[in-house]
Amino acid sequence: MEAGEILLKSGLLSREQLEEARRAQTNGTRLDHVAVELGMVTEEASLRAIGAEVGIDYVDLSEVDVDLSVLTDFPLRLIHRHALFPIRRDNGALVVATCDPFDLYPLDELSATTGLAVVPVLAGREEIAKRIKSHLGVGSQTIDGLLSQRDDEGVELLEEIDGESAELAEGAQEASVVRLVNELLLGVR
Repeated sequence: MEAGEILLKSGLLSREQLEEARRAQTNGTRLDHVAVELGMVTEEASLRAIGAEVGIDYVDLSEVDVDLSVLTDFPLRLIHRHALFPIRRDNGALVVATCDPFDLYPLDELSATTGLAVVPVLAGREEIAKRIKSHLGVGSQTIDGLLSQRDDEGVELLEEIDGESAELAEGAQEASVVRLVNELLLGVR
């Protein structure tokens, strides 16, 4: 069943609102997203209704205790690229928050990568983003990219920048940034 029809069936949208959302829909944007953008329904109410229809629970991430040990083996690229956030292990399965109940590919990829069964739960995009920022920081994707690049291609470590290397100094901004990256890369070896 289409997302807009689910919202209609659950009483969150009237037929007129659904038609208005369809008229405002562009580039294949899902109708539930359009309805949220137009202020017809909240993201939480929308996700709860869709989750009830497709059999996925909704969780309020601000009230959930996260088992931080599951982050150690969780691929950071999936966290950032697909707005996934691991919550805990439950009976050998990995419980993961997602904001997209219709995109199952990242969950399949995660299961293949970790070797664990994945149990999705729904959470708001902003709540997932807050958890990512609070537990991983805003630069974790960059650091993860540097680390994987170092393994794949070899990253050249820079030494202290002397005063004569104006172009390098401008590019690096500050020597402390270079030192931080060097320490991160050297610490992984």
